[in-house]
Amino acid sequence: MIHLRLSLGFVLFNFLFALILLFPETQSVSASTYPASIDLKTLATHAATHDIPLNQDAVHVYQKQLACLTNISSPRCYTPQQIRHAYHIQPLLNRGVTGRGQTIAIIDFFQSPTIRNDLHVFDQLFGLPDPHLTIFTPLGLTPFVRKNTSQLIAAEEINLDVEWAHAIAPEAAINLILSKSEGYNDLYATTRFVIQHNLGDVISQSFGFPETAVSSSFLQKEHALFELARAKGISVFASAGDRGTLEPVYSGEGKKIIALGPGVEYPASDPLVTGVGGTSLSLLPSDMYQQEVVWSNTHGSTGGGFSRRFLRPSYQDGFVGASRTRGVPDVAYVGDPNTGVPIVFSNAVGQPMLILWEAQVPEHPNGPRWEH
Repeated sequence: MIHLRLSLGFVLFNFLFALILLFPETQSVSASTYPASIDLKTLATHAATHDIPLNQDAVHVYQKQLACLTNISSPRCYTPQQIRHAYHIQPLLNRGVTGRGQTIAIIDFFQSPTIRNDLHVFDQLFGLPDPHLTIFTPLGLTPFVRKNTSQLIAAEEINLDVEWAHAIAPEAAINLILSKSEGYNDLYATTRFVIQHNLGDVISQSFGFPETAVSSSFLQKEHALFELARAKGISVFASAGDRGTLEPVYSGEGKKIIALGPGVEYPASDPLVTGVGGTSLSLLPSDMYQQEVVWSNTHGSTGGGFSRRFLRPSYQDGFVGASRTRGVPDVAYVGDPNTGVPIVFSNAVGQPMLILWEAQVPEHPNGPRWEH
């Protein structure tokens, strides 16, 4: 069986699609308008209440500053305010360009049972407003088993996506749509549900798998979904991966690996998807932007390269070094865990904790890091 892999190295790629929301005049879809043929209320739950009461001991814990938040530590991590300052987002927010009236659709799989309360704690800690969070489970919800490593990693990814999308577009609504599994067909059905029912102006997909792992017919079927999204004015973003250009090459869907070599991840490689790469970000002690370099270290490397399945789109014509096939990524943002971000994630007893998000390096290309 070929496994899907969460592309978690790009911990901040949500910023890029969230920034699209800062310019609502470019959007043509109203994510709050749904077809009358489906009762979305039966599929959604709202953030009117919190799953777990705030734990006062936890409040004390996250009042203690993480070591990575200091400017003399390694690894380094940054608060929402620091990231806003570094990327000149704060002036937009000061002008009232906050994502109000727009909706971010985040597609993930499995679940994070404490996401509502964790997000609330994250907001309190960093001075953010409570968001309008709606969770959809169109295929049903897989029971959460914390001892299952795959589910635990997926839960942390959900928190990462939701908390940091909200940090950058604080007044945008967030729809979290959960697939019951990491299977290709389940993720396709979940993506189709999002697009058909206009659940977002912008779609985030923080997962990926080698292009050669699936059939051409599957790629064509999902490409048709992305064409529908384009027709509706919906932007789609996906991570370019976090293991550099080294990808397993499969002999076909469900077949064995025949080689390891240059390759890119799907769905970021689809020409109708904006593929987002990762950088290492350095700030001055004053929080001013210092420099960014391509992310490549022991924690992983930004994905990138040329597609084996898609021809070069016209918008990439004329670039130096352009291939005859689709090049990835299109854009890049901070993604190195050594210059990463904190998240709030509840521990085994339901206590929300402020932790540094750190990627794990795989032992081999189909290995344990975010492999599902």
